[in-house]
This record gives sequence, structure tokens and C-alpha cells, in this order.
Amino acid sequence: MPQVATIPDYVMFGGSFDPPHVGHSAIAERLCALGARLFVVPAFLSPFKTTSLFCARLRLRWAQIVFDNPKIVISDFEIARGAPTPSLQTLEYLQAHFHIDSAQKIGIVIGADHLARLHEWFGFESLRQKAVFVVFARPNAQSDAAILQTIDFCWVAFCCPCSSTQIRQALHVGNREILQWLDSRIADEVWQAVLKK
Repeated sequence: MPQVATIPDYVMFGGSFDPPHVGHSAIAERLCALGARLFVVPAFLSPFKTTSLFCARLRLRWAQIVFDNPKIVISDFEIARGAPTPSLQTLEYLQAHFHIDSAQKIGIVIGADHLARLHEWFGFESLRQKAVFVVFARPNAQSDAAILQTIDFCWVAFCCPCSSTQIRQALHVGNREILQWLDSRIADEVWQAVLKK
């Protein structure tokens, strides 16, 4: 399956957003600038994780603040379900709820570092028939070249100085300086939420 030349008209951007940070915002802005209608879907809990640092209610509210853009729809579909939700199920919900032609492939944002486990995603065979994977890759990032032979994808070069994991680790040890990588509208609330833990 080939690399596609353009970003799909509709793109699903799921994730824990635990917490949402400037890298997430930059990805959203880039996709909107390329003309995509973006659906940001915070997860209740990632199927590959057992816990989140922050509760679903907070992560959803922070996403609503951070991704405040008329081109972006924030969906509470996965959080409202109250359980880990496969991307395939979310994609099918978005197609039905927003009346997207089922023959039209939807983009799914994925970091290049997650490609190696893509084949483990629930319903992968169906998902790869319905989606174009919009792969954001840091410079010199390793990727699973073999999986790229089996999916439609767009490769987007991307530079972000932080990751959610780094932010959570810094918050865990009380490093307030890490707040610089969060949107200023939520940074203080994130810090207060950490102090209450």
C-alpha cells in the first residue's frame, strides 16, 4: 500500500492527552493548516495502558481548552463509554455520527514510535482498509519500515522538544519547569492537580 500525497479530509487524533501539551497543539495546528477537519478524541484509557496520571474528566476539559479551534471537534465518545475503546470502533462512530462516506478513508494520527505495535491494534486488518495513517516523526526517529508496506500513510516531519512521558516523569518528581511545555491556560491547573495526588 502506498504513501499518499495528501492528508485526508477527515483526521482522527486520539490519545490519552495526559496532559495535552504544546506538541499536541502543534500537530493539530499543522493538520488544520493542511485543510483537515480534525476530530480530537481523548481516550478514557489507552488499550495499551493500565492507568492515566490525570482523570478522564480533567483530560477532556483540558483538551477542550487547548484545542479551541472552529476546525476541531472534541469528541467525548471514548470517555463517555468509560472503558478502553479500539480506534476502529471510534473511527466507525465518527463515520456514522458525522455522516462521512464509508468509502472515504479517515486519517488516524500516529507517532512513528508507535508503528512497531500498530499490527497489535484491535481489528488492524479492517482498520488499515478504512484509514490512512498520518505518521508524525521526529528527526532521526526509528520507524518500522515493514509495517509501512502494509498501510496507506502520510509521513509528516515533526519536531517537538518534549513528550507526554517526559512531562509526566517531571511532574512526578516535582519539576515545575516542565510546565513551559503546556498551554499557559491549563498549566497552573495541571500543577495543582499534581499537588493533590
